[in-house]
Amino acid sequence: MFILAGVLSACGSEEEPQIPYLSVSADARTHLFAAEGGNVEVLVNTNADFTVAVASSAETWLTASKGNKSGDDVALTITAGANTSDQGRAGKITLSASGLKSIEIDVTQAGVHHPLALSSFEPLTGGHSSVVTLTGENFGDMVGAVKVYFNDTRAEISEISNTSIIAFVPKGPGDICDISVVVGNDSLAYSQKFTYQKMPYVYDIVSGGDFVPASGIAVDENDNIVYAKRYGNNDRGIYRINQKDNNSLTLLSDISNLAGSPNLGDPLGIVYDQVSGKFYVNVFQTENFILTIDTKDQWKVEKHIVTINGDETPRAGSKWGIAFQKSSGNLYTRYNSGDVVKINPTTWQGDVITTLTAHGTNNQSWALAFRESNPDQLWFVICASSEMGYIDVSKSTDHITWLNTSIERGHFDGTFDVAIFNEARFMCSDAAGNLYLADQSNRAIRKITNNAVETFAGGMHLWDIPALDLPAPAIETRFDTLEGICVASDGTIYVGDTWGNRIRKIVFE
Repeated sequence: MFILAGVLSACGSEEEPQIPYLSVSADARTHLFAAEGGNVEVLVNTNADFTVAVASSAETWLTASKGNKSGDDVALTITAGANTSDQGRAGKITLSASGLKSIEIDVTQAGVHHPLALSSFEPLTGGHSSVVTLTGENFGDMVGAVKVYFNDTRAEISEISNTSIIAFVPKGPGDICDISVVVGNDSLAYSQKFTYQKMPYVYDIVSGGDFVPASGIAVDENDNIVYAKRYGNNDRGIYRINQKDNNSLTLLSDISNLAGSPNLGDPLGIVYDQVSGKFYVNVFQTENFILTIDTKDQWKVEKHIVTINGDETPRAGSKWGIAFQKSSGNLYTRYNSGDVVKINPTTWQGDVITTLTAHGTNNQSWALAFRESNPDQLWFVICASSEMGYIDVSKSTDHITWLNTSIERGHFDGTFDVAIFNEARFMCSDAAGNLYLADQSNRAIRKITNNAVETFAGGMHLWDIPALDLPAPAIETRFDTLEGICVASDGTIYVGDTWGNRIRKIVFE
């Protein structure tokens, strides 16, 4: 009995021999690839070493490779290349192990993948939302399956065919762009470069329910907008908007309180001096004064009487435009008499530097601005005509250069001598020396370059079509009878769209 028990104990301790096996699940034994090809991973359950063989007829496009063993499984990666030549093709992968039955995996590839090819695009330059047409081959015809990038910024596609894509330039992709097209797993970039041009876009700052007939307007380096209400019964005053917190503040509710008598105070032009931190407001009325608004002294408003040297009696304040010369710190204005007066904002003494007599019968000139590229040139446009020129304030004689003497009114772009305006209001200069003019009755902003006048934004022709939702391109935006305009230090243009009851800004993006 003892011996038998020992034999039984020995037999019970022996391990059962491992049976070699090789298996793949039934649903993993067939695979269908699209024309573009790709990868798929199959798990092989095995404890035996096995080999992988691809049928010779498929070796040019089909591969299979073993990964590392993990537990009882080995990962098998099957890769199919893109099909560029046949309408459809099939291949077979065989897994073999010594003494075991082989396993076959069938692979089928449907359709044909034609490789992406790029030809050209046009135009080579453009701005935000400009239309660009891309040409090439094998784009397909599904917008959702194709991506277009300007550098790393994706563009919106409006139309697509197998050989053409129409896309919109995205906002701010960079000055010089690579345009690339992605279709499935294919990605190519054009050899040409696209030049991105910043375009002016219009945004509303204040609009709608508030009665904001903004006339003169200016802005400081902290995004504070100061504007004048010229129209209204008891609110012809000065107001401020802080763009950072959207806070509005009344600086002066009724100009008549300073004018000394009712209905004689019309706040018109406003300019800003970053050095002193003061806004200067020209007031048109019988008393000759200018307001200052001191940003460094809690936005204090003060009235300053202008005394003009050589005047035997106090001059009436029938002055319209106002300009600020950065180099001297002096103010300049023009009276109905035609006298152009330089004003020292420290002493409030004025000197007549020349008399500007218009060729037409109306002598108003709201539009006065120093050109940044020629800091001694004080440019002007007569309100009720198209007369335009500049005054060289550095000269003691021969001040005035007339560039246009037409007394016509209307709308025409072109060289200085043929350009026509209609009720020119305020004017300002950007850092490059371009002048921007609020052309009121044309409902447009005109741009005055080195040798010509062009319509920069708006225009009467837009009133035949529905107004665009903002933001919108400046040239396609409708304005009402605008008056105020200024350029901030960052190049943003601010507009007082007077009878549109809006304050707007134009941003280059």
